Amino acid sequence: MKRTIIIFILAFFIGAGTFILYYHIDKENKVNNYFSNLYNENAFLIEASDLAKKLKQNGQEILLVDVRKANEYTKGHIPGAVNSNWSKFDQNFQDLPKDKVLIIYCDSGEVSVQLASFLRLKGFKAYFLQGGWQNGWIPFYTSRGS
Repeated sequence: MKRTIIIFILAFFIGAGTFILYYHIDKENKVNNYFSNLYNENAFLIEASDLAKKLKQNGQEILLVDVRKANEYTKGHIPGAVNSNWSKFDQNFQDLPKDKVLIIYCDSGEVSVQLASFLRLKGFKAYFLQGGWQNGWIPFYTSRGS
């Protein structure tokens, strides 16, 4: 009887240990995968041509966020974009909808990649426009003859 109880206790601890180890490894793999994709900018960039297609297909599911200064935004921006200056972004990002895909763009793409990373950490579906306004959207837009 004592032997059966000891075997049962050992089996319980071995099973529990295996479960805990498996759970920990699985959780660690998920965390590593999340962070490796988070800082791989290619995982969340969008090119201007792909953005134009997505805007035509399902524009209502996308929110364009221009993070340049207000005077730059006023001089020109992607139609439908809202302006949220990057210098005040940490104060304003809570106003962005979590149920939409956010496309962040700045002048060159350097600031927007950082802000998209920040938003992804906060649970948003955020992408950045490769090349930004000057090197992404403007060359694409002008090459179409629009």
